[in-house]
Amino acid sequence: MEFDISKAKAIVEVRSAEEVNRYLKAGWTLFSNASMTTDSREYSSPIIKYALAWTADNNPVHPNSY
Repeated sequence: MEFDISKAKAIVEVRSAEEVNRYLKAGWTLFSNASMTTDSREYSSPIIKYALAWTADNNPVHPNSY
């Protein structure tokens, strides 16, 4: 199923699975994730970024607000 970004009322980007799960529980939709590596002179480490969208008609509910 393809996600229609034009239906999003708000978008957030998070970096942890725990935070993604809190947003999903609050009613957000996960529509993208990307794996990348930090670019540091000393070392590089892998990170994953997740993008979530609020598509409901009411105001977005953020996990830390309920």
